[in-house]
Amino acid sequence: MGMVFLLLLILGRAQDIKNTTDVDDRRILRQNEWVNCGRNKFPNGGRAFHCKTAKGNPSESWCRTYMKTTRGAIGMQYARLYSSRHGHCIIYFDKSVQSCPRGVDWYQSHSKGHDFDRDGTCSSDRSDNAWPWVYEYKRNICDDTSNGHCDSYGDCCDEYHDHKYWCGGYDTRHFKSNEMCCACGGGKKKY
Repeated sequence: MGMVFLLLLILGRAQDIKNTTDVDDRRILRQNEWVNCGRNKFPNGGRAFHCKTAKGNPSESWCRTYMKTTRGAIGMQYARLYSSRHGHCIIYFDKSVQSCPRGVDWYQSHSKGHDFDRDGTCSSDRSDNAWPWVYEYKRNICDDTSNGHCDSYGDCCDEYHDHKYWCGGYDTRHFKSNEMCCACGGGKKKY
């Protein structure tokens, strides 16, 4: 009985290690979606809809976390202004976002309906002024081709990234997730 228990314990631990490796691989892949340009600006002029805040003296960490956890966010620009006392965060959004999200005291927004070529590169143009900006963005390796169509529950391709098990399950006449959504293996590959 003791030997069987030991064997089961070892096999169970091996499965835990395998599961941990799978999770780590997924985390690494998700991290590679983000490009940190440091003080170099976004590629090709990098113009997109963005919202600015300095309320509450945000940190670079807060700005980065907000960018990576907010639907439609594709980039950030951060600096400490006015003698390094005040954090200043700019969050860039894809074309699906039409207004600054609630919950943050934004003071400005610009460039609605724009997105930039997020090809994984950074501009050679640096932020060398008195307040060095830090730039980071989400690489776009695929474009969804649903043209605004959504599934039978009203969820569009962008929702499928966190719910891949939906793929193929809620299609309509105009929405085919496996063909149109990057998260399901469809869409149009860019690189």
